[in-house]
Amino acid sequence: MKQKPYIVYCRCAFARVVPDEVKNKVLKSLVDSGVSFKAVADLCDASARGDQALKQIAAAKSVRIAACYPRAVKSLF
Repeated sequence: MKQKPYIVYCRCAFARVVPDEVKNKVLKSLVDSGVSFKAVADLCDASARGDQALKQIAAAKSVRIAACYPRAVKSLF
């Protein structure tokens, strides 16, 4: 049986790249979908602070990350 992806949704709280309205719609869609996900305030900030949660995210078997820039996410992990 194929494992469902672990979804991490970055709210990009400090980047201000994506309008709040869009971020709120994405969050609502995730909640309404019933999928299991984790919302984080800002992955870039977490990386700058050395947050250990990033190691858990990176170690997940099948992780999908929704964030502002793919290149930023790739550099974090």
